[in-house]
Amino acid sequence: MPPQDTPPLVSIISGGIAGGVEGFLTYPFEFAKTRAQLGQLPNPIPIHPRISTPTLKPSKNPYRIICQIYKTEGLRALYKGCGVLVIGSVGKDAVRFLSFDTVKNYFRSPEDGTLTPTRSILAGMSAGVLASIFAVTPTERVKTALIDDARVGSTQMYTSTTHAIREIVREDGMKGLYRGFVGTTLKQASSTGLRMGSYNIVKDFEMRRGVVQGTGVNFLNGAFAGVVTTLLSMPFDTIKTRSQSAKVTTTMQAITGVWFESGIRGYWKGTVMRLSRTVFSGGILFTTAEAVAKVLNPLIGR
Repeated sequence: MPPQDTPPLVSIISGGIAGGVEGFLTYPFEFAKTRAQLGQLPNPIPIHPRISTPTLKPSKNPYRIICQIYKTEGLRALYKGCGVLVIGSVGKDAVRFLSFDTVKNYFRSPEDGTLTPTRSILAGMSAGVLASIFAVTPTERVKTALIDDARVGSTQMYTSTTHAIREIVREDGMKGLYRGFVGTTLKQASSTGLRMGSYNIVKDFEMRRGVVQGTGVNFLNGAFAGVVTTLLSMPFDTIKTRSQSAKVTTTMQAITGVWFESGIRGYWKGTVMRLSRTVFSGGILFTTAEAVAKVLNPLIGR
């Protein structure tokens, strides 16, 4: 007997809760990855006007970046911009799960309730585009600007998340919150298509062979989806990060800037850290979403 359709309210609540939990628990990895992608400040401002500050070459090891930030800036620095990302993750994953489940409910096979691999990927891509429009681009813009501004030697333009939002809107209007929209949407379409698509492909494969879907299986499936997503969508993530930094940068400037600085390898800068995060976050995201859905489905009804 094929599974019944997932109610929209269940998709919204389970996706939102899963996104918030995943965003908070894995934020230090996201912070370090973003710092690595932003690169070195061209002219660091000295901490004391009479004492010259040596220009330190930034580490390419994301784990070392976390240790350096912890030692020099403290634990709170690793969660700079976390609030806006968690809020964005709640909205992003609520939209993503709702969109994906809606498309999946419409296109899946009436015999066994599964999707073809192509339809799984396309369902994920449509979910990623909608998430970018309604949640991801504005929150990623603010988060990236805050992380960029918090670097030692920067001008320290923003005092808080709300101050950053006000300044961005004041300087560039509402369109300022959508700077990097092209890169973000390309990244979201590719990463969501790959993440939710590959997870659904593996899950459908297991269900056809009678594999019981428990917590451990859900976590491993989500971790696998995280690996696939990271390796194939990393260039879009790097371009998105560069175009949303505190310094005004267009998508084309971000693309050429990465190329001239580091060549083709530069588009995969921060891969190790993002991979560490996405393997962990993929497991958390799908395990949490599946667990919440199991609780809500009997309550909300089908």
